[in-house]
Formats: sequence, C-alpha cells, structure tokens
Amino acid sequence: MKFRTCLFLFAIAIFTSCGNQTNEQAETTTVINPDSLSDFPSIPDSVVLGALNDFTASYEGSINDKYEITMQLIKVGNSIGGYYSYKNKGTKIWLNGSVLEDGSIDMPEINKGTVTGVFKGKIANNKFTGTWSKADNSKSMPFNVSQTSIASMQTKADVLSNAMGQYYLRSISGSVGANAMFDTYLEKGKWLSVSSSNVGGEREGTTIKLTEKDLELLNNLRVVVDDNMDVHVYAGLIELVKSPYTAKGMDYSIKQTDKTKMHERISYLSPDTIKYENKYILIAKDKISFTQTLKGSFDIVTEDNMILTYFPFNNTFELEIFWGECCDSNVLIFDKK
Repeated sequence: MKFRTCLFLFAIAIFTSCGNQTNEQAETTTVINPDSLSDFPSIPDSVVLGALNDFTASYEGSINDKYEITMQLIKVGNSIGGYYSYKNKGTKIWLNGSVLEDGSIDMPEINKGTVTGVFKGKIANNKFTGTWSKADNSKSMPFNVSQTSIASMQTKADVLSNAMGQYYLRSISGSVGANAMFDTYLEKGKWLSVSSSNVGGEREGTTIKLTEKDLELLNNLRVVVDDNMDVHVYAGLIELVKSPYTAKGMDYSIKQTDKTKMHERISYLSPDTIKYENKYILIAKDKISFTQTLKGSFDIVTEDNMILTYFPFNNTFELEIFWGECCDSNVLIFDKK
C-alpha cells in the first residue's frame, strides 16, 4: 500500500525524468528532494551580488571541450538553478544551487533523484565558466558555455511574462485532523488516490476508487497566466479565482487584520511583496470556499485560506488550501503543459 511517501517518490521521478548520462558521470547515492530548494544552503538576502541581477538565460557550450551541452538557468535572489542537457541526448538534468558571497556559483546537478555532480564557476562577459566535478570529487572537467539569450526576472511583469501559459494538476497531498493523510497523483498518465490513518498505533491505508467524474475534475484543474498577465485558477469551465495583473505586490485579500489570529502561513505575508526566497507568492486569500466545485471521491481540503505560489526553477505553481485553525490542509501542484 502506498502512503504519503509515494507522492514524494513520484514527484522526484517526474521532476528528474532524465536519460542516462555519459559514463564519465556515474551516479552517487546522495538522495534529495529536487522540489525543495531548502535542501541546498541559502545565502542571506543582504549579500551584495554585484551585476548578477535576477534573470533567466540560455547557454550553449561544452564540458571538457568534448561533450556539447545546452543549459537553461534562472536566478532568483541568491538561488540559481534550471537544467542542462547533452546535445546528443536531449534529456534534462536538473540544476539547483546558490550564488556565493564572492559572486561565484555552486550548483549541484540532480539526475533521477540523486546528486551526481556539481558545476562551480562564475558568470561574466556573457559566459558561464568553471569546473564540473562528480559528486564524490573523483573526477573533474572544465566547462564553458556562452549566453545565447537572456531575460530579466527583476519585476513582477518579468516573472509573469516568463510564467505565461497553462499549468495542469499533477498532485494533491494533504492531511485531515490529527493523523489522517491523503495523496492523489498522476503516475504514468493514470490518476491514483490513497489515504491512511493511524489506528491503534499502526498506520492503515486505503486505495480510493476514482469515478469518471473524479477523473474529469482532476484532468481539468489548472492555473492559467494569460496574455494580459492575469492569473486564473479553473476547475473545468468554472473560474475559481481571478487575479487581475497589477505591477507591484501580490493579490492580498486577507480580511483578518489581527496577525496574532492569522494562520502562520498567512501572517508573514505582506501585500507589497511577492518574492520570498526563491519563490513568488502571487495570491493570498482567506474566507474562501471551493467545496461545491471541488467535490470528489478523493480527499481534498477546499475551504478557509489559500496561497498561490510560483516556483520559477521548476516552472510549477503550488496552491495551498488550509484551515486557519488546527490541522486540515493540502497542496495542489501544477505543471506547465
């Protein structure tokens, strides 16, 4: 029986669905979660990083003047990542790292859920140069890639321009009450749903049989950033949320004014800010209810508070829905199509 861990493993499989690398880059055994950027050290925002403003850029070049690669990078704050691929293979190997105090970059690569190597170097004069090393430092080779395109990620308009498109539901993961957990997720193109609870000190699980109506709903839950940079959340043809574009700040619609009475996930937010660490919080609302629309055989929390966040590194949206009191909460993850 799959429990909550199955979603974690599945997320890794989707996020790092890359082909085998060259034999010179054998895998090690350091397993991490590539969706969580906190797995890598962060540098305080107060650090001055010179000319390295937030950006998204494409590069082409080689490792060891032998292995031709293309690379796509996004820098947000002091985090930098993206992916690269070998020209003769085309599959993506994900990158996730930091800009250090001296402006240098330390960027591990993640292949099939495992740290297999690291790029260390600097960006200057439209080039990213340095050394690629295996994760165990048993081998290293120089790399040199040249910038082929770049776009700013400094403003909200920059971010939403980069995010334009449709993002469809990949998974729902959450908990209800003190000990019940649930996961509904896509695996090899098929929706699966499981739940579990602690009974007599042991966790017992149940597989949920999804109906045709459930599948229709799951397949049509999506986030859309349109050509006007308005942000929408849809369930089929029903618009659950619409956030018209504004040049600054988030769509902050919190009716509770006393921060001591707010849920901690809401209380640290500010209407004038959208960037937090390496993510962009675009919408925060309380007193919401999607119960009539999001009905299904599967478990899902549909009321009270919501936060919509954009993660530029893996180009995903996360919709959190949670109660202000106690324990009921879930996260819906959306991938771009």
